[in-house]
Amino acid sequence: GDRAHLAGGQGAGRPRPRRTPLFARRSPSPVRRPSAGRSPAGRTRYGVDGLTVCTVLAGVLLIAMGLARFGGAIKFIPYPVITGFTSGIAVIIFSSQVKDLLGLRMDAVPGPFVAKWSAYAAALRSVSPAAVAVSLVSLAILVAWPRVSRRVPGPIVVILAASLAVAALGLPVETIGSRFGSFHAAIPRPHLPDLSLDRVRELFPAAVTVALLAALVA
Repeated sequence: GDRAHLAGGQGAGRPRPRRTPLFARRSPSPVRRPSAGRSPAGRTRYGVDGLTVCTVLAGVLLIAMGLARFGGAIKFIPYPVITGFTSGIAVIIFSSQVKDLLGLRMDAVPGPFVAKWSAYAAALRSVSPAAVAVSLVSLAILVAWPRVSRRVPGPIVVILAASLAVAALGLPVETIGSRFGSFHAAIPRPHLPDLSLDRVRELFPAAVTVALLAALVA
């Protein structure tokens, strides 16, 4: 979570590597089967296990930086650099949500920032009025709710209100069930993620980014 991709060494006639989001649901089968309305390019790369490994690695890095007293080095980083870094992350996260915000009908969202917004512009004709209405009402509740109560978090109120409104009014918007299918009611058995050396090496750059972001905003 959109979380930059690097591409290099592209010679003449060499195919460009496929770029996919860093984290999301992963099919349990090695062969990924396309689902309705979604192409394999829109599938996830590392899955929930990858997210778990990245989180654990980031936590270990934060503990190591704390024990090494690297926190004192933060004061030498200019405030505009910290603000720019966190603002850039916010822009990337917002860019990844535009498809759902407007209810755009797209097979897959490109990874690069410019290509992503170009794809959004090309799909503007498929904007869903119902999705836009739900998004605007949700944003309004988020802004106004702190004036009503600070004990109950606004995001929880938004999730409950939006879910009830969509179910009661039958609004044609994409839901978790329509996108990811049904979920098992039973609690999954606890298990350790894949902590092999290859997996750790693959996710280590992302873990460093997460750790640095958490250290800067803490």
